[in-house]
Amino acid sequence: MVMVSPRTTTKPSRSTARLPIRRRTGFGRYRLFVNALLSLADYYRHGIPDSPVKVDLSQARQLYFQVASTFGVAEAQFQLAKMIMSGEGGVANMQQAKKWLNQARKNGHVGAMAVFGNILFQEGQTVRGLAFLTAALDKCRQKECTWMEPMQEQAFATAGEKDRREAIALSHQFAQGVD
Repeated sequence: MVMVSPRTTTKPSRSTARLPIRRRTGFGRYRLFVNALLSLADYYRHGIPDSPVKVDLSQARQLYFQVASTFGVAEAQFQLAKMIMSGEGGVANMQQAKKWLNQARKNGHVGAMAVFGNILFQEGQTVRGLAFLTAALDKCRQKECTWMEPMQEQAFATAGEKDRREAIALSHQFAQGVD
């Protein structure tokens, strides 16, 4: 494992730039440790240009798994799910990815809710999938949702009127945390 000095200045990747310096994990004294593991996972996932830290997807996946399973951090669960879906750092497994997306969604990750909803919609669970997509779009901040909008709009346009109405009603429950 390559250790990165906290004084090292590197241009953050897209994923790292999103992470707040003091993430609220609910783990008090472990917060800095959890943040360090998340940052390290991101460095392994994307590498650090002009440094000894190169892309190591299996190590990134393992670190996300450690944070997701041990500490229950929604961002780690979401990143792990995306890696599992695409087969980054290991075998692709949609059932495992859905499990982690669902857990991240339950822990309040809006992006996970959108992706989970899109998968359900694609699998034929029209109302439930569209409801999760709609709830995610309603819960996220405008500038952070641009990637969700096309998924939700496509699903909404494809669904029938009855399914849309049911999904909108269900989305209000999902947005409030009621499954």
